[in-house]
Amino acid sequence: MDEKKSQALKTENQQKHNPKGMGNIKKRVSILNEMYKDRVGVFLSDYQVKGDRGTKVVVTLKKD
Repeated sequence: MDEKKSQALKTENQQKHNPKGMGNIKKRVSILNEMYKDRVGVFLSDYQVKGDRGTKVVVTLKKD
């Protein structure tokens, strides 16, 4: 399920929820990039193949 459809199906109480997962991941990636000079990346995009929908997450780790 993609992010837009997920948001539409949420109840009023669920919509008040403030998720912290992506914020935590961004902080950790930032710390890793400071330590290893910009070698880690996380990219999100909507994903759809043959009726299946969701979020595609790509993590890049650069090697010396």
